[in-house]
Amino acid sequence: MKRLVLIPLLLAALTGVLWLGWQTGQAEHRMLYLVRHAEKASGEDPDLLPCGRERAQQLGRWLTGRGIQAVYSSDTRRTRQTALLVADTLEVPVHYYDPRNLEALAETLLSAQGSLMVVGHSNTTPALASLLLAQEAPAMGEGDYDRVYGVHLGQRGADKLILERQPFHCP
Repeated sequence: MKRLVLIPLLLAALTGVLWLGWQTGQAEHRMLYLVRHAEKASGEDPDLLPCGRERAQQLGRWLTGRGIQAVYSSDTRRTRQTALLVADTLEVPVHYYDPRNLEALAETLLSAQGSLMVVGHSNTTPALASLLLAQEAPAMGEGDYDRVYGVHLGQRGADKLILERQPFHCP
């Protein structure tokens, strides 16, 4: 009779240990989502086009549930507008960075907690991915507004690049 009581207790204890180990393992892995600002008008420091606003809102919905703790943005209208629309959807803060100092941004991202998103430009987004991974990331074309560079952070830092395309197309 004692054996019948001990077996469920042992199974419950083992389940708890396995769950705790899984949770600990999950905490060690996080993602950085690097994107280019959404579609913009022309000019020196342009606003987003209506399509770009739609893309940014959809991007926020697409990233919901991925554990993003904050959004980082360079300080131009198009990146700020993209970041704010995404951050509003995710209900997270926006922090600003200097795109001329990607090394400082990389240090900030690597030392932060949780998964993060960075809104940049067609030149800075792949450059940041390359810097984080210490290897060349694919270039981004002038028309690439839907590309998402997912940088996986494991126990030893950035260890994998996952390229995705946001499932949104401007009408």
